[in-house]
Amino acid sequence: MAVLYGRCAAAGVVASMSLLLVPQAWGSDVSGVAVVAHRGASGFAPENTLSSVAQGLADRADFVELDVRLTKDGVPVLMHDATLARTTDVEKVFPGRSPWRVEDLTLTEVLKLDAGSWMAASYANERVPTLSAVLGQLSKSPNGAILEVKDPSSYGGVNGIGAKVYETLRTHWPDAFAPGPRRLLVSSADPGFVQDFAAQHPEIDVSVISKTQPPDGVTSYADDVEVRYDQASADLATEMHGAGLTLGGWTVDDRATMRTLSNHLDSITTNQPRLLRSTLEADARLYSGTSWPARETQSPSWRLSTSGRYLNRRVGVKGVLTTAAGSPARWQRAAVQRWTDGSWRTLLRRATDASGRFATSIPGRRGLRIRIVSLDDWHYPIVSTPARDVVLRKVGTSIRLSGPRSARRGDGATLEVRWRTNDDRAVDGRARLFRYSAGAWRYLRDVKVSSGYAATRVRPRRSTRYQIRGRAGWWYTGAVDDKTLDVRR
Repeated sequence: MAVLYGRCAAAGVVASMSLLLVPQAWGSDVSGVAVVAHRGASGFAPENTLSSVAQGLADRADFVELDVRLTKDGVPVLMHDATLARTTDVEKVFPGRSPWRVEDLTLTEVLKLDAGSWMAASYANERVPTLSAVLGQLSKSPNGAILEVKDPSSYGGVNGIGAKVYETLRTHWPDAFAPGPRRLLVSSADPGFVQDFAAQHPEIDVSVISKTQPPDGVTSYADDVEVRYDQASADLATEMHGAGLTLGGWTVDDRATMRTLSNHLDSITTNQPRLLRSTLEADARLYSGTSWPARETQSPSWRLSTSGRYLNRRVGVKGVLTTAAGSPARWQRAAVQRWTDGSWRTLLRRATDASGRFATSIPGRRGLRIRIVSLDDWHYPIVSTPARDVVLRKVGTSIRLSGPRSARRGDGATLEVRWRTNDDRAVDGRARLFRYSAGAWRYLRDVKVSSGYAATRVRPRRSTRYQIRGRAGWWYTGAVDDKTLDVRR
């Protein structure tokens, strides 16, 4: 059914009784319940990153919900919390900058942070993205976005962060303003900010977020209301629809609640967009406002490259998926698999971005044989790369033998061993101690090195040279060092 929405709708229009059971559509001539990926597909990828956005699109969410804050130099970036501590390594990189608020760091500083390792090692070196980078991805997709402006009063309100968000949208995603089904909502839990933003930019749909019931007067300036899922009801939907607004609920990750809420909500926000989509599809309630690309008729091809090829370290894997015509296979679900015990086993799953690429890392083990497999057939036929053996090198090490320069005869001395990899990781292994005598190195004893350190006692009768030889392990090389100990009477 075609319905007029937004601030141009006549307030106070009485909804028909059918609205009690049939959700309204997010635009003209569309129907169904929209799937909203919470902070991207944050159940599978680090929240508010390019990987979570790509995963949300690959899981066919209709909208991605993202949180926006400003850096110290006024650049909009994606971050939910007021501080960077929970989802980045900021405490390690900038130990003296507590409490590590987003607005206390410049964009250059923020881009130095790892925003993925907190979730999984395979997301190491994921960066905090700028809003412009994310919009660059979304502009190539059929999807929409809900941009939640966090704590707007901390960032100058509508003339501060509001102006920055608007400017970025106009520059990097002008198609979001085109006529047709809704592709964009600017939202906030601050009703005053939403009202001011709506007044300054009437061409953009706005939404108020509430943990409880919507605030008074919301129907006079908002286009949408997002409430916590346990506050959503058929009566509230009827009230909002009657005033020309749409209603969404957050955050729902179980199928039973999804099914119940789909009776009266226009959108459901979830960390599990694939689960929600399958639930809506089974109930014939899929959102019709997202125009998905037609299925490719020819099989795509994969190109695989690896980097950082060292044993016992994570090996970088970069995959590129293209169609037979050479165009990018965008937002395709994929798996990296390893040949183990006579069968292929999935190590991890990823989604390609707008350029058909993804990057990740896998453990570097002996006999590493891998391939990449596409997982979905909604857009591209399922294919896999030929198996590839990845040759891995041992990590280089250096060992140091230290101790006093001299000792009194009969007193002896303690020699210390320090053994680390070239990238400064401690080595646990066996070393062999030698003494130079009669023109040759002669074996004394084995020394067990733990956490890169060992100490051993010697009692030379005369000035003597000692040598330590680190024995190579399965993933690291050996190393050699020596020192002279002068013995005095």
